[in-house]
Amino acid sequence: MAVPAPLHGLLRRLRSAAEPEPIGLICAEAPATGQAAAPATWIRLDRCVGALAVVDILELFSGGVPVVALRREGCADPAAVDILAAQVAALLDAGRADAGRADAGRRPSGRLLIDPPAPRRGGRAVEYPLASLPMTRRTILGLAGRSRPAADDPAALAPTGIGERTRVALRGLGVERGPEVPAPALDLEVRGCTGCGVCERVCPAGALTVHTQPAAAGTVMRRLRYDPAACSGCRRCLAHCPADAIRAPRALTWQDVVATGRRTAALVPSAVCERCGAGAPVGSRRCELCSFREANPFGYTDPGAERT
Repeated sequence: MAVPAPLHGLLRRLRSAAEPEPIGLICAEAPATGQAAAPATWIRLDRCVGALAVVDILELFSGGVPVVALRREGCADPAAVDILAAQVAALLDAGRADAGRADAGRRPSGRLLIDPPAPRRGGRAVEYPLASLPMTRRTILGLAGRSRPAADDPAALAPTGIGERTRVALRGLGVERGPEVPAPALDLEVRGCTGCGVCERVCPAGALTVHTQPAAAGTVMRRLRYDPAACSGCRRCLAHCPADAIRAPRALTWQDVVATGRRTAALVPSAVCERCGAGAPVGSRRCELCSFREANPFGYTDPGAERT
């Protein structure tokens, strides 16, 4: 599942720049930056800074930005910004440590700043809305200012899944061992899965995917794949699973996320629902969801409660 990257336009602009400059990010609801602020260029997002994913910030650094500043003034959820900043800072430190062990010349130089003070000599800050960034002719024509492999280019990867973007960004920053700090991802356990695919449809980050292949006559084999690098920890899969098959006994650390990669969460032989084509228990004509809807034809009530 491809999840749009909120900073895709900014990544394209960075790719065409000869030397990326320091960048500041401010919330949609924040007051104007003012005449004196560091860095000199600020981007007003279309959302709260705290609503960004960790990979959105990592891609700026892997794209060559030397300094990224986050401003909490006027933010509706400064605690979320603090959590985001702590995870990014820990991953940058891990990248420096891992690169230092392998090759001192590869150490990333990116710095993350929170509420940076104005420069002593003053200066004029320029603020651009994210939706209307000024683009150079090179950007419009698709001419990259710096050559880099497409597999490591955050601007080229932005339309792909969050998990793949995260792995590429971590690789670009030299992170080989993740830090033991909490990640958004959950340690999912799946038991009793029917392969209905509801979790795949409700996951906003595309962390869960169902892959189908033919099996014995009248049945298919459904493989539920889980990508911790894409998981945002929203718990929608737990709340909406009709079979109550998903549990999350603990949250993962970034060390777990880096070490684990994609994995098969469940392998389910199933029939095919005659109504929607989703997976159904072998011997059944309806999946769990369609069975529930048939039993409640005059109104739909979410059968799932918040589960942990």
